[in-house]
This record gives sequence, structure tokens and C-alpha cells, in this order.
Amino acid sequence: MYSKEDLEDLSMNFSSDYDSELEVFEDHMIEATRNLDYDSFMTVFNKLKAFCFSKGEGGKHYFDNIYRDDPRISTLKQIKEGPIYKDVVTMLRERGPSQSKDIYLLVEEADNKLLQALTRKKEILRISGTHYYYLPDQDVSGIVEKLHRKDEDLRKIAEEYEKDGSPGITMPSTEEVTELLMQRYEEHLREEGLTEKQIDTVMGRKKKQGFLSFFRRNKKER
Repeated sequence: MYSKEDLEDLSMNFSSDYDSELEVFEDHMIEATRNLDYDSFMTVFNKLKAFCFSKGEGGKHYFDNIYRDDPRISTLKQIKEGPIYKDVVTMLRERGPSQSKDIYLLVEEADNKLLQALTRKKEILRISGTHYYYLPDQDVSGIVEKLHRKDEDLRKIAEEYEKDGSPGITMPSTEEVTELLMQRYEEHLREEGLTEKQIDTVMGRKKKQGFLSFFRRNKKER
């Protein structure tokens, strides 16, 4: 029998020894989640489980601690078996272009992952830089113009601020940029449905790689 401390040590060693393999598994599960593809997610999930269990007690404990009760499974299964896709489209058809917060209120179980997947499938569209969603045949020129005027007002306020002799904007340091990118990446993972344990694991991996270099590499690959 292993003590709790022994299992934690074995799990940490497993995570360190197979870091690159675990990263590939997680990347594939994130991609499946983005596409709301339950079958693909479960295929990767089961391969991950088999891989972890084949590496002894450390791998088994790691899987049980990080992935055993993965909430993405139930979410993706509900979406696969339910009419949520049609509900969002129907809501936008009846109410017109709407912000995501209104969609969440009116369509039960709708969330950011669903809207992202529908957008990638071109079933709905998003006004760039906003939280407004609409159907391909809907006119959003009025909303875009209104948002543009708001942006112009903010720009003028910023110009007036500088004319008054207020200090200019100081460029952030590399450390500040890295911290901001880390915060945004954490938010991204949270939106993708990862648990806090899974987020801690992924972020630990990125920090070890050098987060800023990882972000630049990831951006180029896109």
C-alpha cells in the first residue's frame, strides 16, 4: 500500500517524465471541446486514461486526481443529445442580434463554448471585438456603427487626457506582459471548460517552458 505522500510523489514524477505526451493529449481534448465533439473527446480521453494506467501507480493517481471527474464529458454529452444548437438559432431569429449575456439568460445550458463552436461552424457570427452574435442573414450595420461611435468617443477622451499635460502611457515591462498573458490564458482555459486542477497543471507546464516564448510560438502557429 502506498501512502498519500508516496502517491503524490509518484504522480509528480509521472507528470514530469511524460510532460510532452500529456500536453498532446490535453491539446486534443481542448480542440474537441472547442468543436463540441463528444465522440472525439471521449476517444482522446480513453486513450489518455489507458496511457496513464499503463505507467503504474503514479500515472493512475495522476489521472484520478486530474481527469477522473472531468466536467467536459457531461457538458459535451448534453450538447450532443440536446437541442441547444437550435435553441440559440431560434432565439437569435426571434430577438435579432444579441449579446452573449442575454443568450445565456434565455437559452438554458448555453455557454461560451457553445457560441464559439456555432461560430466556427458559421451557423452564427460574432461582431469582431464584441460579445454580439447574429445570424448570417441578419443586418448588424446599425450596431456596428453605434459601437464605432463609442470607440471614437473613447479615443477623443484619451486625446483630451494627454493634451491636459497628464503623463503619457508607459510601456509595460516584459514581466507585466507575461503576467497579463498568463491571466488571459488562464481565462481561456477556464472558458474551454477545464477544471481548476487541470488549469493549474497546464499553467505549470507553460511556466516551465517559458510562458512568453510559448505564447509567441503558439501565435505564429495560428
